[in-house]
Amino acid sequence: MRILWVDDEVETLTPHKIFLERQGFSVDTSDHPEEALSLLKNNKYDLVLVDFRMPSLNGNEFIRMAKKIAPNIHYVMVTMVQDTDIMEESFSEDVFDYIVKPIKPTQIIAIIKKIQRDEVYNRKKGMELARLYQELSEVPRDINGWLKIADLISTKDPQDEILQGEIEELNNEFAEWVQENYKEMLNANIIRSDNVVKNRVIPDIKDGKKVAFFVLDCVKTSQFKALIKELPTHVRPLIELYYAILPTSTIYARNSIFAGRLPSEIQRLHPGWLSDNLHEMELFKEQLAREGIHKNFNFYRLNSPQDTDDIKPSSPIIAGTVNFTDILAHVRGKVKPLKDIAKTSEEFKDMIHFLLKKSRFNDKITELVEQGYMVYLTTDHGWIQATKPSLVYGGTELTDSLRFKFGTSLRIENPRHAVIFERPWEVGLLKGMGKLAMARDNYFFVYPRDPHAYAKRYKGEIMHGGVTIDEMIIPLVKIY
Repeated sequence: MRILWVDDEVETLTPHKIFLERQGFSVDTSDHPEEALSLLKNNKYDLVLVDFRMPSLNGNEFIRMAKKIAPNIHYVMVTMVQDTDIMEESFSEDVFDYIVKPIKPTQIIAIIKKIQRDEVYNRKKGMELARLYQELSEVPRDINGWLKIADLISTKDPQDEILQGEIEELNNEFAEWVQENYKEMLNANIIRSDNVVKNRVIPDIKDGKKVAFFVLDCVKTSQFKALIKELPTHVRPLIELYYAILPTSTIYARNSIFAGRLPSEIQRLHPGWLSDNLHEMELFKEQLAREGIHKNFNFYRLNSPQDTDDIKPSSPIIAGTVNFTDILAHVRGKVKPLKDIAKTSEEFKDMIHFLLKKSRFNDKITELVEQGYMVYLTTDHGWIQATKPSLVYGGTELTDSLRFKFGTSLRIENPRHAVIFERPWEVGLLKGMGKLAMARDNYFFVYPRDPHAYAKRYKGEIMHGGVTIDEMIIPLVKIY
């Protein structure tokens, strides 16, 4: 490692220079910022130590100029204890770290080790990303391929800027594919919201096993993976990905799960039941009866973390919904302190994880397994953090949702921002509501009368109802 040390009292650095060179590091010193900038132009350094208080330029000014020459070097500010304001300004200049005088050689060694660890991590992360891109490029863009892609990206750091760009491209590809293939998906022999109970849960009930089935509202695959990692080692989780029906909204997707039917069938048999989620227990009972199952079951609606205490292993079949996960998503946008705590999607995921831990949900699941239950966990849909407004036009009949809209006069200014079904009743949805538009990527719909106000109000909100991998490809976890 080669180090450049810039300090107007360069003679005081001699003991430190000797120490570092004995440790195997190459050290150049300069007592003039202009000379140091010239050294940066003509040499390759790994670390630059900069004293803040110099006569001609202060440390922050020097670093600002140096970054124009060598932006990828690690810069470390050397300052006094009382310079707290300087430290804050230094971090705003993207300074890697700082050293407080009087300098101790161990401080420098600690920073060098930190840089070396970061370099190893970055090399490793670069290799992992390269492998991921290779894997993604080899996966076919078909029904099974998209499930594989969803599994691959759900294990990666979503805050990585390079990966974010890749995911955006994948979501656009996925939306195009769904636009062209959704009708065929409803006829294909695959697991979807409307048949997941029939094909995965009911066989265990017919085999005489005790079964617990819970739908965690508005939770995505990466969150399930984090949740099951914390299960005790004596229980076994198996995870399978499948497709949520469209739109990825609770009243459509969750009712479809419990009914074992597409929304159009639910509406035909029970007009008005799709206006809310108050009939899920009746829909679940009907689905069991169609399969010849007439056992008693308990149904729970968990609206707060404390409600998990109500779950009792007193029936051979237990079912229910975990609603507080979705409630938090909606409340977050209305309560400023919550939004401040969970500004990013990762912070929101952490908050949901905290709530689930507080609820002792994993403990309750473990207790059920120990009581002999096969436990199934799923969600009705995932979510995204909406960041990009898209103009929508239409009359008063347009529905209110920000990620999807029905309407006879519906028009999207930029159709590339949405998946649009002109005749939604042909894909298992309702007649009489006009066409359907569902937002792609991280878009959300705003009206033209005051688009900037709408954009400012809703940008950064947690939303669902659109067509992205995170919203539409969801997990089923079997725990035994």
